[in-house]
Amino acid sequence: MELIRNNYKITLDKNRIIFIGKIEECSYEEISNFLLQLDNNIKEDEIILDLILLKFLNSAGIRVLATFFLRNSRKVIIKINKNITWQNVGITPLIKLKSDGKIEILAEGD
Repeated sequence: MELIRNNYKITLDKNRIIFIGKIEECSYEEISNFLLQLDNNIKEDEIILDLILLKFLNSAGIRVLATFFLRNSRKVIIKINKNITWQNVGITPLIKLKSDGKIEILAEGD
């Protein structure tokens, strides 16, 4: 399953949701609904959100991700690129949304 638009692509590979490109000025409701659809198709106990190739996501998009985390009872592992500033600043604080340890952030990059 995948959602492809002009500047971004979101795709599912087993339990890994991969974000590529720049998500801005788009239908965040469409993305939210697509994430829920993907969540329903994942059978594993944990979900990996791979943001490594996502160059930009504005605050509205971060809110969509935060809502997705809060609604999800599974463990969510978020892969970020430590060399992309907005990912460190905007995504890292999301770990505080769940105190049960069900959100983990893995930073990659050289």
